Amino acid sequence: MIQSPQRAVEVFKAEFDAAWEYGALFVPVWHPFLSGRLSRWHEVSKLIEYMMAKGDVWFARMDEIAAHVQRSVATGSYTPRVDRLPYYQGPVKAHQLSGEAAIDGWSLFCRNEACFPFIK
Repeated sequence: MIQSPQRAVEVFKAEFDAAWEYGALFVPVWHPFLSGRLSRWHEVSKLIEYMMAKGDVWFARMDEIAAHVQRSVATGSYTPRVDRLPYYQGPVKAHQLSGEAAIDGWSLFCRNEACFPFIK
């Protein structure tokens, strides 16, 4: 069932308010096939006005965000986390696994030589 435009924006507003309160990043995903309707976009425009009125919000393009991160790294005010991949030391042989298994903290369910990670 498709929800009303007001209901959809209500969820985004709650997410924004929580991100704003904790100084977090808010990245809404508005798929065109859902938000491309005039009634929905009308509600989104009201949400953007709400965000702007709340203050202390930065609306930025991707190039502006990249430049900000580069400056923050250069000044030492931000150190990005670096993930070393892969997380495991060698190949995982699916044919040796069946049912549930755990490899280096990853829980896996394997069937027919295909493994799927999951969290218990």
